[in-house]
Amino acid sequence: MKNETERFPRTQPQSRRYIWACAMTGMHTLEAGHDPVRRADLLADDGRIRTFMEPTDFYTMAPRDNLAAGSTKWVLANPGTSYIAYTYDCSGPMGLKELAAGDYDLLWFDTTNGRTVRQSGVRIAAGDASWSKPESLGREIALYVTRRK
Repeated sequence: MKNETERFPRTQPQSRRYIWACAMTGMHTLEAGHDPVRRADLLADDGRIRTFMEPTDFYTMAPRDNLAAGSTKWVLANPGTSYIAYTYDCSGPMGLKELAAGDYDLLWFDTTNGRTVRQSGVRIAAGDASWSKPESLGREIALYVTRRK
């Protein structure tokens, strides 16, 4: 447990970006300062990050920001298997570098409202790849990319 009570941003979107920044460093935390009485407005963002992360294999990944391409800011990766890419400002295609050739499944996640878009069986040649964000999603995006076996 990490306790930074009153030391992290208390307003949206700063708080949301802060907790995503923590997650993308591989940090697994409980924010003691996000209590339901004083900070109820922040709890929805906490819940959305849990909703996104729990079905992934984030626990097998390590920070690999050197694999970020395009609008992607931060990357968690288990290279050759799965990746989580994140941006708080998707102004163009999100991408990853050094992917193995194969078919991939993409799960797009709007971190501001929890909307998702799935793309299955996306063929990728070896090397760098980028994808345009679905129009229905905003600018703060997490993207889970998994290679099919």
